[in-house]
Amino acid sequence: MQTSILRQRVQKGYSLGDRIKLLRAYENSPLSACAICAIEGIARSTWQTWLTKKAKYLATTRNKKLSSLGGQGRPVHMTFGTDLLAYMRKVRGDSHNLTTSHMITWLKTHQPEWLESYLGNKTNDDRAYKCLLAMCQRFAHRMVLPSEYRVSRS
Repeated sequence: MQTSILRQRVQKGYSLGDRIKLLRAYENSPLSACAICAIEGIARSTWQTWLTKKAKYLATTRNKKLSSLGGQGRPVHMTFGTDLLAYMRKVRGDSHNLTTSHMITWLKTHQPEWLESYLGNKTNDDRAYKCLLAMCQRFAHRMVLPSEYRVSRS
């Protein structure tokens, strides 16, 4: 059986608390960055990233057991989602069918600037309308609405 000459690197996760402890120890230590990396078994690139984010790590108020500073998620595309959801619930509460056309009409009435910028980013009008329909459909499904709230295509 053959074995690798180089040992395989195992990926290790570090909590915010671990990073802060190591950064503070580095501040008060006469050791170089390379020595700290060798002693602690940290990849040099990882250490460099921590040093660039040092101020953020030391200033954070997040739980120290977490592994990130937060904010990595996808940016919010529809900032008016709660208003649209309230409209959807109102329509369904009145025992009416809710379609994507209703949602688009609401967008035209209440969010014309957003709708214009969204449609303006598309290559042509047909593509823009299909994307808008699909976005409304995904929004309804993402809100995990019961089956009576499901949106049908119009």
